[in-house]
Formats: sequence, C-alpha cells, structure tokens
Amino acid sequence: MNRFDRDTAVRPLGDGRFQATIDRGWWITHGPNGGYLAALLIKALETRLGDPERCARSLSLHYLSPPTEGPCEITVAIERSGRSLTSLSARLLQGEKTRVLALAAFATARPGTGWKVARCEVPSVPPPNAIPEERPEVTHLAAFRERVETLFVPGFEPFGRREDPDVRAWMRLREPRALDAAAVALYADALPPAVFALREGERPAGAPTIELTIHFYGDPATAGVADDDYCLARVVTHTTRDGFLSEDGWIFSRDGRLLCQSRQLAAIVEPTPSS
Repeated sequence: MNRFDRDTAVRPLGDGRFQATIDRGWWITHGPNGGYLAALLIKALETRLGDPERCARSLSLHYLSPPTEGPCEITVAIERSGRSLTSLSARLLQGEKTRVLALAAFATARPGTGWKVARCEVPSVPPPNAIPEERPEVTHLAAFRERVETLFVPGFEPFGRREDPDVRAWMRLREPRALDAAAVALYADALPPAVFALREGERPAGAPTIELTIHFYGDPATAGVADDDYCLARVVTHTTRDGFLSEDGWIFSRDGRLLCQSRQLAAIVEPTPSS
C-alpha cells in the first residue's frame, strides 16, 4: 500500500462509523492540509455508500478547527438515496470535538440532453518535463511537498510580485497510484493561495480554509490518466475583503479534461509582529 492510501485508510466500526489516523506527513503550517482531510472523508463516504456506480459529484466541507495528529473517528449518514442520486453527511471527530463537517452527493451518469457547454478552457502551459522541480527546504510546506510533487509553471509561481493572483502547477503523488476522487480532492486544495503572489516583503502567515466545495466531473478512473502522470492545477483569487479570501480552482488531466472545479473561503492570517 502506498503512503497516500495508508494515510487515508478508514476502518469500518459499524453503524456508519469509521476509525482513521491523521498523519503528520500531510501537514502545512499548524495542521493537516485541507485536501488531505477531504480525501480522508471521501474514502469514508465511498465505503459507507458501497456503490461504485455512483461516483462523487459534489463535496462541501466546513473546517471547524485543525485536527491534531493521531486517531480520529468519521461518522457518515445517508440522508437520502434515490434511483440515481445519494446524498450523505459526514463528521470528522477527535474526542468530543467535531473538526470537519461535510455534505456530499454521489450519483450515476444521467442521459445526455444534447447540450454541450464547457466554459472553462485548459490553460496553455509548458509540459511537466520542461519544468524543473524546486524541492522545498524545511518550511511549513516541506512535509506536504514531500508527499506531492509540484512543478510550478514559470510566471505563475505562488510567491513573488505579480499583478495577477493566478497560480498554475503540474502535480502528482510521488508514489504512483490510480487516479480517483480522493486524489482529485487532495489536488483541489494543494496549492498556496494565489493572492500570496501579490505580497511584497513578508508574506501572510497562512490562509486556513473555512469552507471548500468541490464539483467532480465524472469518474476520474475513466479519464485515462496513467498512474504516474501529472494533473494540472490552477487557482485564482477573485476577492479579498475583511481579512478573508475567496478562490476558484480547477484540476485538469494532461490531455485537457476537466476533472473538478472548486471554490473556497479562507481566512488571511497576518504574521505576528516581532518584538
């Protein structure tokens, strides 16, 4: 079993309850990456549903407080199940504290209407083999970047003065595995906030996610992505106000297939003034 599957494994306890372990290998700043937690919840939701014909279509998460390293419990309830759509809820708990709340929709494919609408075009970027990787030093990103290989597109890096808050990168898990909804959920929250690129001098201390919604477009397993291939991620900050930011994100396969679209609300944490 590779590292990602081991660290997102869930063990059924019965009655929609699952045991899991939060691993420090997916840490960013003061807690685990939000995409890693989303992947963990996807695993529990899929196991509770038990229907591979119904794939993830929507996942909305509210991050109440950062989980600590170690064991946790996930509870999943089927709120309603119809002929083609199942709606579920989930909670990630540690002790008496609810750390993450989630709502999800899983559904089979539906008959086409004949409409073909695709307003989101894949960005024009160099291929992965044309971009050298800059390995992280011992920073708040180091643990996570050791798990996820990230090749930032030149001119669209997350840090450095630019006028446009737009970050683009190729990414893949360092240990090859088949692409699935859990990996796509991880990628959906794997890039630093694009707005950080606008900051001159000292950067914000962080931008913890408050709410993240991911819309999945079909079953990733049918996208034709090889186990060791990259996906292209793009995030764009479109609004900052009152100490919060709102950001849109997209994940594409290498051949330009849109795998998911996301939007998140995050709090901007400024550095503590030095004494």
